[in-house]
Amino acid sequence: MVSFLQTAKAVHALEPSTHWIHVATLAERLRISTDDLEGCTKCVREGGSGAVSNNTFKANPEPYNVKIDLLDLSADNTFNPHYQVNRSNNTSKQNEVAVLFRPAKYYFIGTSESSRSTSLMTEIEIARYVVGEHKELSKNVYKSIGARRRRLWRQWMSGDEEGDSYSIQDLPVIALFFADYFGVKQDRIPPSVLARVKEQIHDILVALNVLTTSDIPRVITRRSMRLSGDSQDIEVEGIASERFRRQHVADTQRSNSPAEISQSDDSLDDILGNNDSADEEPNVELNS
Repeated sequence: MVSFLQTAKAVHALEPSTHWIHVATLAERLRISTDDLEGCTKCVREGGSGAVSNNTFKANPEPYNVKIDLLDLSADNTFNPHYQVNRSNNTSKQNEVAVLFRPAKYYFIGTSESSRSTSLMTEIEIARYVVGEHKELSKNVYKSIGARRRRLWRQWMSGDEEGDSYSIQDLPVIALFFADYFGVKQDRIPPSVLARVKEQIHDILVALNVLTTSDIPRVITRRSMRLSGDSQDIEVEGIASERFRRQHVADTQRSNSPAEISQSDDSLDDILGNNDSADEEPNVELNS
């Protein structure tokens, strides 16, 4: 078993996060077990280990010998990471993406400002759309889209030719639906921008423990843009620019509270022009 101080030093040696990281993914990066990581964070929260009631309490080494609230996204802390808890629990999901529907802690390494500016809710929502498991895709009008994404997302991620249709039919729609997150600001999306979005999606799926880097390396764009021409922009018909510009509240404007329900200004019906087929907006079951 690794010591508390060894784990604390390993955490401090990590690069700042760009995405929220599932507890299992973070433990893997630290090369420790999830139990060791959970034990370490418990010591951080309590300022030590053992119990005061029976005189077995042992304070952590300085500067960790005081209680540190890792759930407080409003303030930096000496340990470095913050975390949130996703309490959604859909036991009907039994496949490789079930992790997106299970209770788990998600960590962010770095400043409180950075943790607030990156929305865990949005990243889980993106992942669910990518792998075809978002509840919006269960509507009759979108079932074929969900089935196609479930069938092709891994081939698309790995750059296999079978996944090329995902690049044409699904990637531009996802990029526009989450335009604020991906920084997409135009109707016609250059292949270079779509390649960047795909890399971001890969990193999100790895951080959320849907993929591991050994499953699919990050060098994934070699076949990504086998579309209608290497230099042509991709235009998604029927997607109004005004709609996708306001389809999500920018991450920096969100409170990023675990109790907040993520909602779109436009549903997938609006994005694809099927306004008569649905009444509700997509959301993520993320609670404190």
